Amino acid sequence: MEVRKGFKHYTRVLIKVGTSVVTQPDGTFALDRCGHLVEEIYKLMKSGKQVALVSSGSVGQGRQILRKQALLSTPLSKHIAHHDGDHLPSFRPRACAAAGQSGMMAFYESLFSKKGLFCSQVLLLDDDFRLKKAHIKETLTDLMECGIIPIINENDVMSLRKTPLTDETGAIFWDNDSLAALIAKELGMELMLLLTDVAGIFDQDPRNDGARIINVFRGVKEIVVGPQSRVGRGGMKSKIEAAISATDGGVQAVVIASGCERNTISRIINGENVGTLFSQATSVEDELTPTEKAIAAKQASHTLRGLTGDQRSLILREIANQMDLQRRKILDANEKDLREARRVNLDAPLVARLKLTPEKLSGLTEGIKQLADSPDPVGEVTSRTKVAEGLYLTKEATPIGLVLVIFESRPDAIPQLASLAIRSGNALILKGGKEANATNKALHNVITYAISLASRDFPTPVAEDVLALVESRDEISSLLQLDDLISLVIPRGSSSLVKHIQTVSKIPVLGHAAGICHIYVHEDADVDKAIRLILDSKLDYPAACNAVETVLLHHSLVADGRAAQITSALHGNGAVVYAPTELMPHLPYSLELANSFRHEYSSPSLTITVVEDVKAAIKHINRFGSGHTESIITESAPVAKAFLDGVDSACVFHNASTRFADGYRFGLGAEVGISTSRIHARGPVGVDGLMSMKWKLVSTNSDGDIVKEYTDKIKPYLHEKLPVAKL
Repeated sequence: MEVRKGFKHYTRVLIKVGTSVVTQPDGTFALDRCGHLVEEIYKLMKSGKQVALVSSGSVGQGRQILRKQALLSTPLSKHIAHHDGDHLPSFRPRACAAAGQSGMMAFYESLFSKKGLFCSQVLLLDDDFRLKKAHIKETLTDLMECGIIPIINENDVMSLRKTPLTDETGAIFWDNDSLAALIAKELGMELMLLLTDVAGIFDQDPRNDGARIINVFRGVKEIVVGPQSRVGRGGMKSKIEAAISATDGGVQAVVIASGCERNTISRIINGENVGTLFSQATSVEDELTPTEKAIAAKQASHTLRGLTGDQRSLILREIANQMDLQRRKILDANEKDLREARRVNLDAPLVARLKLTPEKLSGLTEGIKQLADSPDPVGEVTSRTKVAEGLYLTKEATPIGLVLVIFESRPDAIPQLASLAIRSGNALILKGGKEANATNKALHNVITYAISLASRDFPTPVAEDVLALVESRDEISSLLQLDDLISLVIPRGSSSLVKHIQTVSKIPVLGHAAGICHIYVHEDADVDKAIRLILDSKLDYPAACNAVETVLLHHSLVADGRAAQITSALHGNGAVVYAPTELMPHLPYSLELANSFRHEYSSPSLTITVVEDVKAAIKHINRFGSGHTESIITESAPVAKAFLDGVDSACVFHNASTRFADGYRFGLGAEVGISTSRIHARGPVGVDGLMSMKWKLVSTNSDGDIVKEYTDKIKPYLHEKLPVAKL
């Protein structure tokens, strides 16, 4: 979010850490967490920020000190008689504070000194703010400007208030949360962090299954406040009140987050979507968080799947129509992205994927129209079974739900993905590469406008939320954790992107980690046909995932000169050819040395090597390929069959370019990507790959059906297959 992105530019930060963060359950200091807190503050100071720290913990520390002293001063006979410790006195908070304050400061001084930092203790009472407010501000400002970290706490020893603490007496502050808010307002702090033992504010008790963190507090949600922390005065209610008070008083932002997790402060400062944000900024009111976008998209998907097939077709035709009408707007946005790409010297393959042309847009709209005319997949009956007399089981296609698609430098993916989602009744969240931001926004605006326009007269119009667009990596990090909302992730990009998503998310991933495609040229191949197919497979669109990356030549082609003809044709058409050392003497010009057979160039480059026969070609492909697309060039039907059966890839072709591995060319209308998975969908993934299944069991018997009647053999199972038709 825009507010969070500004945190790194803030110069004054107040951090409040609760007792549950800085102490262990027994009241002693949590050395690891406190040490990490000091490391985080050190980073802030090194980056030029001024930091003030409001820290709890002295009472808990003092209680341990007093207990220890009481144990040492108690006669042994009492210890023996009361081994459970019941004979020890209870200690008043003021005495605990008096015993613990010096120990807490000594602890902090020791930690900060190891980083070359100084800290200073400041103890405050209500009356100090009533009578000496200017002095407090001067003192704290002077300390921070000298690079000293003020460690602020209420002077519990001198406080006249009793516990439980309330504001009934008109106290200016009543716990360290409200004290932190007061200090932040007085000092003009830009950011206040309230660190506790939970990750933020939740929409229900965080201990409940399904509890969801609220990333932005908007003041209109039903907030469920759970039990108070194991120690300390305040709870989440006091933190919410302090956060509201601070932002009302001019603090630009407050974040409630976990101080028990590592790197929380750094992640917040870097703009990550951590904890619950409070801010008066108008953009916070306007912009949905990733979780809110997912919830809204999920809700919109229910409306979409409830439409008739004709209604979804109407939306698709309007999308195609608006893309034609607003073509100039889309191309202008694309040109803006291309200018920026050239300015920053974006890699040529990425620029190629980024570029849109009138012809490419025409192809996209034709694909959308093709989808609009295709059969409606939602509710398609794939099997019917008569389980028993009067008991019928139907298997139907049903939308997956909410799909997250992440793609790099491919704005043309948006209309393809959106049209497939509409046809299949699914909602989409899209994340494109930042190099295509302007184009992505233009396409998204055109398509969501078309959805709204086409469905405005439906009984329930489809909300534009059904197609959400996110822009930052931080939003993706949050979305990848929403396995209870998002049903499928489709990454369209580099192998590192796919592997990263598979590692960090529980959501099922559909895609391919690489597009290492092969062509094998058999000994009986016609050389002119081979050259034609290889040139098309490599040079038609070198950046595509279905472009050939390795050509395997039967060894006889080297001896009779056909290998030289093939490499010469490639060289003459601008391709860079890589080869192993042993092949180079047999070719007509100097080649680049191939360092690996498992390499995706995504450019006008490819590897050529020699194999003994079709069996060796199959073995090579199954070892070094990515399971994407492979082709054989041969005039022998038996050899072709052996190749097509033996190669373990999603797409296998005979005498055809690898570039045919595409949803549009397969007649799918469009594709969400190409999958090398062996589960759910494989190859170009069209509408069918976005469908799941639903089983419907219907009893027409007057008294219904129960399992016991079949277990007890009162009724027999029939399991009779019926013709496929909708009920």
